[in-house]
Amino acid sequence: DSGAGSLRAAMAAASPGDTIQLSLPLSSEILLNSPLAVTKDVTIKDVNNVGWAGLVLNGQNAVRVLDVNAGVTLTIMHLVIRNGSASGDGGNIRNLGTLVMSDSNVLGGNATGNGGNIYNAGTLVISGTWIQGGTAAAGGGIANAAGGRMTLVSSELSQNTSSDGGAISNDLSSATLRSVSIRLNYVFGVGVNPTGGILNSSGTVLIYNGTIQSNQGRGLTYLGGFVRLHNTILAFNGQNCGGTAPTDDGNNLDSANSCGLNVGAPAYSRINTDPLLLPDWSGSPINTGSPAIDAGQNAFVVDNPVDSWGKPRIINGLVDIGAFEFPEPVVCAGAFLPGDPVYQRVLPGDPPNALATGEGSLVHYRVIPFHSVTAIYALSMRGSVDGFYTLYGLPSFFSSPFNPASPLDNALQAVDDSIGLNPAMTRTLIQGWSYALVASTHANGATGAFTDTSTGPIPLNDYVNNCVGVATPTPTSTSVPSTATPTP
Repeated sequence: DSGAGSLRAAMAAASPGDTIQLSLPLSSEILLNSPLAVTKDVTIKDVNNVGWAGLVLNGQNAVRVLDVNAGVTLTIMHLVIRNGSASGDGGNIRNLGTLVMSDSNVLGGNATGNGGNIYNAGTLVISGTWIQGGTAAAGGGIANAAGGRMTLVSSELSQNTSSDGGAISNDLSSATLRSVSIRLNYVFGVGVNPTGGILNSSGTVLIYNGTIQSNQGRGLTYLGGFVRLHNTILAFNGQNCGGTAPTDDGNNLDSANSCGLNVGAPAYSRINTDPLLLPDWSGSPINTGSPAIDAGQNAFVVDNPVDSWGKPRIINGLVDIGAFEFPEPVVCAGAFLPGDPVYQRVLPGDPPNALATGEGSLVHYRVIPFHSVTAIYALSMRGSVDGFYTLYGLPSFFSSPFNPASPLDNALQAVDDSIGLNPAMTRTLIQGWSYALVASTHANGATGAFTDTSTGPIPLNDYVNNCVGVATPTPTSTSVPSTATPTP
């Protein structure tokens, strides 16, 4: 915290405009005994953890971490700011100047006044940052105070708590949110306007492609100034909206009917509609089949090309409603070759209950083992040869569900793919299970190229990794007998 080589000493020695590069091992911490005062323009970045938050500045639940003076600019990259505490405003950060933060985390701040994690009365620009666990009288996550100007991009606020705006309080100030997730924030007590999400008392709030979901009390309260919504989801809060109805600029979605949305032209918003979110997954992306997919208006995302996870904001030509874009399908390409192993494939069905018999039943096959989150996925196969694919599953993370010597064991569903039809199986996969997609030819001895495709809310990374070479696993003795075929 002090002395030669410390961050505090580097900040004191820096000239205006200097960059301080921190190079410490992953998850190193600087334990602070007093706030770091920013009195000149400076950039602080962790050069060892480019792309995610790394080095920790820790207030030890005793002191504020950063104090940005009026008239100066602080730029932060790849840092974790946490466990700050203040008697007054700004538990982790108090910004009276200009603060630009990217690819960072601000966690666990506590203030007796406003702004548990961040208090802003200057200019605040945040991107790619997670703001969690702040506690304050107002604005547990962020208090945007009188005169404050705030822009949040591709970030998330969760598990923050206050009596006025668990995630954000906005008062005599302006806030613009683009691809921001506001979820699972809380309120102290009941109060007049209990709002776990965003409380706008008398300022300006513009929300583009937001997701305000599962917050205690209200998701959004609008008491004065004005609030405008674009391509935004409000879902499953205690009450989605309260106070004055926000201005509906189009393509919004209310899981109930408390936000006064316009369902006809020109807004074409939706009420009483389940957006099919994944509530147990950080950020709450949309699930397969969500009405939010490809239902937004592209004009609202010109200034923000990425979603809350930093992925492309427009896929398949049309932006989705909400903070997250439904990802592109994952495609695995392979080929059936002479000399590949053969097995006796199962008949189509859900679950299959018999082996194929007769000509073509002994067929070439390839296996893609993978794991999943609990979500709905569509799986399909297409090839230059008539094909067939079967999904196997086993409620064990470390076991192979597929045994070619006993092909009915753990078989969940099988689909017959004739050339050009490309039928898909749609199924809820379960986190903690092991899966295998077995692609095979339709006729004995047939060879040719094929592609397997998975479409779902979270890319199946090990599906991609195991696609290379499409290796066939060695049979194990851990398969469940066919009399106990799982039915997720």
